[in-house]
Amino acid sequence: MPKRLIVLFLLFGCDDGAGTDSDDPFCADAPEPTMTWENYGEAFFSRHCDGCHTSSLVERYGAPEDINFDDAAEMWTFAEDILQVVVEDQTEPPEGGVSEDERTALEQYLRCSDSGT
Repeated sequence: MPKRLIVLFLLFGCDDGAGTDSDDPFCADAPEPTMTWENYGEAFFSRHCDGCHTSSLVERYGAPEDINFDDAAEMWTFAEDILQVVVEDQTEPPEGGVSEDERTALEQYLRCSDSGT
């Protein structure tokens, strides 16, 4: 293998092991191991969102019936919207209670984790 190809492989072919988008500077500070539904998302959504966004609820306090976070797949369907209303606009959850550190962690989860995890 020519030396030039070896150098290119070493520069661009190595995985940093982070499981994040290495092109996104925000993700450089993402925690290890990579956040997933099991080790982060489920607890966050249970604590802050399931009071209105669970399919089994009778009283949804005005939440649309088609926006549920019962599992990772449903949540990832709305990831961009969640970033907008929870992290950027800070209008959800309506009762508040999400600290700045929790918003940062949520943003890292949604921007830096593999979609669907």
